[in-house]
Amino acid sequence: MSDPADSRARRSVLVGGSENAFRRILRYGDGWIPSLISPADLGPAVARLREPPVGRGAPAPSVTIGGHAIIGSDETARAAYDSLVRNLVDVHRMKPDVAARTPITARTPGELAEVFAAYREAGADRIVTGADNGAWKAQLEFIAEAHTLLR
Repeated sequence: MSDPADSRARRSVLVGGSENAFRRILRYGDGWIPSLISPADLGPAVARLREPPVGRGAPAPSVTIGGHAIIGSDETARAAYDSLVRNLVDVHRMKPDVAARTPITARTPGELAEVFAAYREAGADRIVTGADNGAWKAQLEFIAEAHTLLR
C-alpha cells in the first residue's frame, strides 16, 4: 500500500482568483487559474507571479486561463457579450473598460486562434474554455478548429 503523503506530493493544485491569490499560490499551489482577465492584463500579472521567490524551492507556478468564449457575429453573440460585460461591471465590480476587454470573443476560428496565441504570449500554459452562445456541437467544432490553427 502506498503512503498517502506520496500521493499528495504528486497532486497538482491550481488556485483561482485575482492577483490577491498569489501568496496562496506560492505557498500552497502549483499554479494560477484566473478566469476574468484579458491577455493584455495577464502578461504583467504573470511576470509578477513568476518573479523568482526567495527560498521557494519549487518550479514557477503554471498559469491556466479559464473562461467562456463568445463566438460568432450574430445577435446571440452580441447579446451574450453585452450581458457578460454588464455582469462583470455590476457583480464583479470591474471598471467598464476592463470588463469590455475581458471576454474571450471571436467571429471566426482564426480570430479565436489569435486570442489563444495572445494568451500564450502573455504567459498562459493552457486555456480551458467553452462557448456560451449557440449549439454546443458547433461551438466545440469552432474551438477545435481554432486550436488546430494555433499549432
